[in-house]
Amino acid sequence: MRIFPATLIPLLLSACASGAGHLAPVVPSPGPGGPESGSRQQGQASYAEATEGFRAHPGVFTVHTSGIRLLYEIPRGQLGLPFLWVSQVSLAQEGTGYGGTSLGDRVVHWERRGDRVLLREESFGVQAPDSISPRFGVEAGTFPKVLAVFGIEAFGPDSSLVVDVTDLFTKEVSEFSPRPLLARGRQIRRFDPDRSFLERVSAFPENIEVEATLTFEGEVQQTFGGNLPTTLSARVHHSMVRLPERPMLPRFEDHRVGYFTVNHRDYSRPNQVQNNTSFTVSYITRWRLEPSDTAAFQRGELVDPVKPIVFYLAREIPDQYRPHIKRGIESWQEAFEEAGFKNAILAKDAPSPEEDPDWSAEDARVSTIRWWPTDDTNAFGPHVHDPRTGEILEADIVMHAGLLDRYRAMYVVQVGANMGVMEGRLPDSVSNEILRAVIAHEVGHSIGLPHNMYASDAYPVDSLRSGSFTRKNSVSPSIMDYTRFNYVAQPEDDALRVRIIGPADRFTIRWGYRPIIGAETPEDETDTLNRWADSTYLDRVIAFSDAFQNARNLTEDLGDDPVRATNFGLANIARSYAALRQAMAVPGDDFRNLEYMFGQILGQRDRMFGHVARLIGGSHFQSMTYGDAGTVYTPVPEPDQRRALRFLNDRALSEPSELMDPETGRLFDPVMGIEGILEGQARLVRSLLSPDRLGTLATQEATAQPGEEVFSHFEFLAAMEARLFAELQSPRNGIDLYRRNVQRTFVEAAVAILKDEEGNGEVQSAVMAALGRLRLAAMGARSRARDEPTQAHLDFLVAAMEEVLEKD
Repeated sequence: MRIFPATLIPLLLSACASGAGHLAPVVPSPGPGGPESGSRQQGQASYAEATEGFRAHPGVFTVHTSGIRLLYEIPRGQLGLPFLWVSQVSLAQEGTGYGGTSLGDRVVHWERRGDRVLLREESFGVQAPDSISPRFGVEAGTFPKVLAVFGIEAFGPDSSLVVDVTDLFTKEVSEFSPRPLLARGRQIRRFDPDRSFLERVSAFPENIEVEATLTFEGEVQQTFGGNLPTTLSARVHHSMVRLPERPMLPRFEDHRVGYFTVNHRDYSRPNQVQNNTSFTVSYITRWRLEPSDTAAFQRGELVDPVKPIVFYLAREIPDQYRPHIKRGIESWQEAFEEAGFKNAILAKDAPSPEEDPDWSAEDARVSTIRWWPTDDTNAFGPHVHDPRTGEILEADIVMHAGLLDRYRAMYVVQVGANMGVMEGRLPDSVSNEILRAVIAHEVGHSIGLPHNMYASDAYPVDSLRSGSFTRKNSVSPSIMDYTRFNYVAQPEDDALRVRIIGPADRFTIRWGYRPIIGAETPEDETDTLNRWADSTYLDRVIAFSDAFQNARNLTEDLGDDPVRATNFGLANIARSYAALRQAMAVPGDDFRNLEYMFGQILGQRDRMFGHVARLIGGSHFQSMTYGDAGTVYTPVPEPDQRRALRFLNDRALSEPSELMDPETGRLFDPVMGIEGILEGQARLVRSLLSPDRLGTLATQEATAQPGEEVFSHFEFLAAMEARLFAELQSPRNGIDLYRRNVQRTFVEAAVAILKDEEGNGEVQSAVMAALGRLRLAAMGARSRARDEPTQAHLDFLVAAMEEVLEKD
């Protein structure tokens, strides 16, 4: 565990010092030593005069509205305090985006400077306690930038400062502007202030909400559908929320447990030579959950949190989806029970306009599930956090309507036939479970968890066919992995097909959210957190890794044996393809949906073959720290790599007979979609022969330990050559289209390696030796070949190899 003890007193400083446009006439400032009292200055309006005709709205600031103007009355006690400013598009015209799109968030503070008020942006990325000399160096490079400047209109009661902030919302300020969203390849000529205005203002005890319509003029552009509009408008919502007066106790991150982090550079810390990031302090991002009854919590009882996590289902979500979205949100409750909390995460419907006219999905105090009516096939679950501590303050999960179509297609391809749902429409029960799983995954991001692609290969393949095992443990230890559906399970199995919360999720929430009573600093927690994280070394199921070099860190994979898992997956694909023509048969429809589903089948095949290919030159990873026995990285055993190569040659790089049904293929493609199959095979061959993979094989051989079996780059090329070009031993029978394709791709990829002037010499020498052998074999086979396609193919291979070999 990388623990960085420090006493942090955050400086409210910014990491950059760019200027900003002035939103009010600049009055020569008396400077920091100017008048600081609330006394009225010469020529300045009285409070009554400045607010005449305005309606007052009390809140963290009192705001005064008159329809077209907006005044903030800033209490002196709020000057210098940090506020979180969140900007979103709340409404967008067609083709420019959707409500809920983020425009960014930042921490700001209000500062009086003589007879002006500044809005400044803060940063917490670089820090040093203000009692020691490093503070001065930090200040020199983190000057807080000025976002806006306002003249003081009047002094209010208790010396509050009245400023006109209308222009902050109705003119273009780059940090808050929707221009990048609206542009999207269009040319925007100018911002139009005459068509920009305030829409709505609300003040609350901790926050202020402002909405404004902004309009831009865009260049006329000719398109096939006509001219793009020259007017681009959006309604922008701004939330300014006071950060917690009592910051949450932060928790140090641990590389063995998966959390998003907030990172600081603290230059007050002594340099530690044993750590090359000695100035870095990393905290996990999490919601503040505190037990409402500490005594009961310490007795081991489940307790309610003081403030639970609440997600509101926005008003636009279709009614039929609401119960299943709520199930997805509250499915995390079982994980929070591991942390000692009941009722920790709740799902609620948004209030109706009649119940709460001021409620807004863009309010930075409100966490929401949004539903965007687009064909996009994605969803995302970001969150906004306090940069001082990592405390998550708000989260908005967005689902595109097209996502369910994508998931339904994946379900049909992966498990549809063996679940008896090969029809044009999935049963509601299946769609509801898919929606529940998608929401649960996105909520995981919004409570602080990143992807955990390492999880899915922890389970034995045979266990994934067991109903009792999968209903208890899910199809992957973590729902944060990409394991959409259980393609290992066969028709006779009663196993779970759609993922649920798993044991790794329960462990992760316990580690990150369980309070450690009595801890007053992050350092106080380190011994306990280390002890909890140590269990990941002993239990593969709860381990986490984001190491890219890990052959187990894969997307869309299942089980501990990619070869066996892929074999089961191919069996399901064969069943799905056999039933596909009838499944897509909707009276009155053409065959475009059938073509789309065929593409989904090819994509699933390619993904599974890619899982097998990662074994070759791959390494297995184990989460470890100093004192644990073994090594973090271990090359995949040589027999497993050879087995993977044999499997790919036999199943991926030959004719896929299960997809060769003319009655189906010729409904949507004159050649039955064969081009897609050939392209997938060529990509796989290029991946197997990539210089990076060959270089890794070479270094694995060079660094092998005594008695360790490795698959050297020379051995791999020889094995690949023997299998991929086996037909050269008996060319009389001819070489079919698929084998000609993969053989030609191999030679072309090998030639490209030799032509690379900056290539790896070790790799190039092995490739040259392989091509030398192949050229002789191809020349011998040419003399024995009988059919013209095979003869032409061999002539091509020989010519391509001779060109580069003779030159070299």
